[in-house]
Amino acid sequence: MKKTLIVVALIVLGSLGYYAYQQKTKTATESKAVADSPTANVAYKNDEFGFSLEYPEYFTTYEVRKFDRADQKFATGFFEISQKKEDGTFKGFPKFSVVVAENSDKLQLEDWVSKHIATSLTYGKSEQKIGENNWLRFMESGEVDHWVYLIKNKNNVLLIYIPNIPNPMEFSIYEKLFSSFKIY
Repeated sequence: MKKTLIVVALIVLGSLGYYAYQQKTKTATESKAVADSPTANVAYKNDEFGFSLEYPEYFTTYEVRKFDRADQKFATGFFEISQKKEDGTFKGFPKFSVVVAENSDKLQLEDWVSKHIATSLTYGKSEQKIGENNWLRFMESGEVDHWVYLIKNKNNVLLIYIPNIPNPMEFSIYEKLFSSFKIY
């Protein structure tokens, strides 16, 4: 009886392990197929604040110009079209956002962050070169933890907000975003 239970338990565990492996392989294959599938990109250019980027054609934008904070001038949220509701609002958070904040004192990024962002909410700060640009990056705690990437141009700091744990199928979106991001 004891041997039978052990054999049954081994068969069940083996079956579960095989099933989990198949699901992981299937998800990885689907993720790679989506990431590798060619999608047209849409160019977004903002001459007023001096930046441009490309985003997938199945995204849409939502611009904001009124803020509670005086140093923020402009923001664009990039949502998947499927997130748009019939009333014109959006479900959930944008896949990424670009926020333009004033830097009239021409502070270095580290100093700007210390002055304008509650550093008690930030962690994992590092510098990264992505594409042609050098970014300051950190994780910020909030309603949804998110990555913040900062870069300077003339009189502004541009912040890109990305959800903490994007779907693996979305990694290519962010690679395209950063490789196409230009400041002027």
